[in-house]
Amino acid sequence: MDFLTSHLEEILWSILTGIVAWLYGKIKQYHKQIDATQSGIVALLRNSIIGLYNKYYELGYIPIYERENLEKMYKEYKALGGNGVIDHLVEELRSLNVNKKEDVKNGRNN
Repeated sequence: MDFLTSHLEEILWSILTGIVAWLYGKIKQYHKQIDATQSGIVALLRNSIIGLYNKYYELGYIPIYERENLEKMYKEYKALGGNGVIDHLVEELRSLNVNKKEDVKNGRNN
């Protein structure tokens, strides 16, 4: 009993240090997973924006629902730290009409 009382503080500090080290490792692992998830989402958003560009820039118009989708994706892309590579593509898509070229010729552009 005398040994336990004389070393109780050391034992408690050892246990506490072990718990803190374990928690630190878990938090560090959690942050790595969040970073990987964030990078993955940015890559998916980038891919989707490029897909919209490849589809609609060649057509010369973009439907209004796709323009709204583009704006939402771009906002989140930038909020998650997406770089400026996509900026030019988004500006090009923003410059497109929201109706087909035939509709524009007939005076039906929105």
